[in-house]
Amino acid sequence: VAIDSVAKDILSVGARRLAAAGYGVRLPKTADCFVTAPWYVPHIGTVRVAGEKSFQVNHAILARALNKEKKSIEERFGVTEGMPGARLLVIENQILSFAINGYAADHPYGQDANEIEFLLYTALADKAPIECFSARIGRTFHIDAAEPHSFLLAFFSAIRDSHEADEDFLLLDVSGEVTEVSIVRN
Repeated sequence: VAIDSVAKDILSVGARRLAAAGYGVRLPKTADCFVTAPWYVPHIGTVRVAGEKSFQVNHAILARALNKEKKSIEERFGVTEGMPGARLLVIENQILSFAINGYAADHPYGQDANEIEFLLYTALADKAPIECFSARIGRTFHIDAAEPHSFLLAFFSAIRDSHEADEDFLLLDVSGEVTEVSIVRN
């Protein structure tokens, strides 16, 4: 009921503001739903790929490493995505940082490496409430469904990319019944 009420208010107020700004009454084609704790659980892991011989970093190598790590997380937490009766789902799987042979790399593709290492952020959520939120928002905005995301990753990305951000910082989300505290280093 709360999701319906808030979505309808956003639609009502937003439609008026879009019309006043000259956009007419066009509705968004997509909607992103950011959930906070306790609706999801974040997991950050370090993934390493090493070879005896030098190799070139490419999409296929990263795809294999990501798929292997995702399967490991699914096994560890009992996620059986796509299976009937699955309770958990992965709502995000994002590389936060990348290093080649121990050195940070913003653009790793095409570089030669003996070892690559990346921090992988994964957010897991209980499937039932996320699907319910997504479907209700989708009905209100007349789209298939809202795309779920964790608030923590959006919050982290906004702070990390700001010019004032230090190398190490603390993120606090004190907006709901559960307070999230995250320590960011390097």
